[in-house]
Amino acid sequence: MTFPELKVDKVLWYSDYWDGPLSGMLTVAGENYWFKCYDEDVHTRARKHYIYRLTDQQLAFEFEWHKRFEKYVGTRWNMVDGRRGIGEVKPQAEHSKFYEPYKKVKHLSADNVVKEDQILGWCYL
Repeated sequence: MTFPELKVDKVLWYSDYWDGPLSGMLTVAGENYWFKCYDEDVHTRARKHYIYRLTDQQLAFEFEWHKRFEKYVGTRWNMVDGRRGIGEVKPQAEHSKFYEPYKKVKHLSADNVVKEDQILGWCYL
């Protein structure tokens, strides 16, 4: 299946990051979408990502858990003015208040449930 390259308005946050973005939330034409890296070699400088249209339920899940992440882990993984890493990191003792409950629902995250029929297009990040 062939998908169009899409122009990303902005990246809102990274959910997974390893020497560059692997997944997270972004906007295209003012709408929120999930992105996920699909390059075989994640060590390339510009990685190709699929952009997924989430269901209302999936979007609500991601925004709710991201809000909890910000509260207990921090905002360092959010993008502000096109830059990452300028937010705060909460004290380590607070992190488990996010990670312990998240372990029980992680299987419901967009990284684990998006399907090919939800792909809108792709982009380089």
